[in-house]
Parts: sequence; C-alpha cells; structure tokens
Amino acid sequence: MVVGSVGWCANKRRTIVGDAVNFASRVESANKTAGTNFLMSDEAYQKAGHEVEVNQCPPWEIRGKTGLYQLYEVVGSTTT
Repeated sequence: MVVGSVGWCANKRRTIVGDAVNFASRVESANKTAGTNFLMSDEAYQKAGHEVEVNQCPPWEIRGKTGLYQLYEVVGSTTT
C-alpha cells in the first residue's frame, strides 16, 4: 500500500493505492450482492478477535483475485 499526494497546486489530493486497498474496496462492494451492510475479510476478522459478532458467509469469489475468500458479516460488537 502506498499513501501520497497526487496532482498539482489546487488539484492536489491525498490518495492510497495498492493491492490491499483494491481488495478492501472489492469486499466492500460485495455487500450489495450479498445483501449485507458490513463485510470483513478473514484476515480482518482474525485481527478483531472476539471484539465483533459475525455471521460467517459462504466462501466468496472476489473480482480480480484467484480463489475463494472467507468473508464475515459484522452484526454487532461484543464490547459495551
């Protein structure tokens, strides 16, 4: 992932590019197809630990990636 400024003078803006950003965008866009509001990848779920309540989705094909990916629908938080 690379973070930086692009553009010139008044048109300058910050942006982020890279495979991780593309993957996150595609997971987010899978919400529409899945009929969910908030999906997270298996890696994000593993890092969140027991802080979130989830429903496990069937393995999902992510556009532009090879194979199937485990996604989770976030349905709540275990912290108060």
